[in-house]
Amino acid sequence: MAIVRCEQGIHYYDNGRFDKCPHCGISIKNFKNHDNSINDQVTVRKNDVDVNEFYETIARKDNSIGIGDLDEVRTVGYISSVKGNDYITGWLVCIDGPEKGRDYRLHHGFNRLGRSHDMDIVVMEDSYISRDTHCMLVYDGKHNEFYASPSVGTLTYLNGELLDKSLKIKVGDILRIGESEFEFIPFCREGRIWDNKGE
Repeated sequence: MAIVRCEQGIHYYDNGRFDKCPHCGISIKNFKNHDNSINDQVTVRKNDVDVNEFYETIARKDNSIGIGDLDEVRTVGYISSVKGNDYITGWLVCIDGPEKGRDYRLHHGFNRLGRSHDMDIVVMEDSYISRDTHCMLVYDGKHNEFYASPSVGTLTYLNGELLDKSLKIKVGDILRIGESEFEFIPFCREGRIWDNKGE
């Protein structure tokens, strides 16, 4: 067992655990920790891949764990390429504040904004933003409209006015949240909407 450089000379990896570089192309040699317990910390994300084909590519070299056993030691997050609520509907762009210059994607339905990683829009560096659901931006796909909605006990401003109820927002509107300002830019707008075919 040693730390070695990959064939391309870019990455380093433990050849006791992997047959090949896990960054360039993974071939897992050992699913067990040093104390011989199964590693249940490994999570895999895949997009529209045949599950049996996927398991074959990560099967152990010594074949001591079968496909059925892999279900118990790995979590597979499945992201569908045709799921409607995964489509981007617009953006918030931070124009002032600790994260100035960053953009945040908006999707179908409710987009909760806060500092927590559980939020749909995560603004970690502004300590004046609530951890959980400071406010929400909502895309109504049926009517192709966006709304800003306040949360309980937090202050959010829309174009300089206190947001005290859900209001429709349009391109160029400015949201003041905590110590940050965000400009709203819709992708879905008049004449542009995601097609529901294939869903």
